[in-house]
Amino acid sequence: MPSGYRLDAARHLYDLNRERIYAGVLPHYLRAVGVLEMGVDARGQVDTLRWLRAPSHAPEVMAEIERLVRQAAPYPAPAPSALQGGSARVIETWLWDQSGRFQLRTLSEGQGDGSPTTGTTQLASQGGTTPQAAASAAATPPLSWQPVRVHLVSADGR
Repeated sequence: MPSGYRLDAARHLYDLNRERIYAGVLPHYLRAVGVLEMGVDARGQVDTLRWLRAPSHAPEVMAEIERLVRQAAPYPAPAPSALQGGSARVIETWLWDQSGRFQLRTLSEGQGDGSPTTGTTQLASQGGTTPQAAASAAATPPLSWQPVRVHLVSADGR
């Protein structure tokens, strides 16, 4: 488990966004994954944000992450030893689900392998059901999940 200021900042973000945290193991496929570098000054104010890996395919997610980070200020004041050039540098990976909920890699519960049972914790916590449970409840045989390969062909046949 990470320690130091990165862990303090992640816990602070979780405390302020409890309703947005994805509970349990994340599904295999996510809406977005981004790596954001944040600078926090000696008073806990965000002084810089810089995308190291931007989820540019999801600009609305980028904007929401930046809003959440800025809105969470002030952060706990970094120790003087963590300050470099007047601010502490925190690099965090954001794991963003289709539902708009997220986990930070620092505190993540992990990510599933793509099997149909992945994400059952999240479904159960929201009163939902798994594909297997739904099939049993309907007294029909369970669905068979098979990987599908897709070959895309352009309009000119290549």
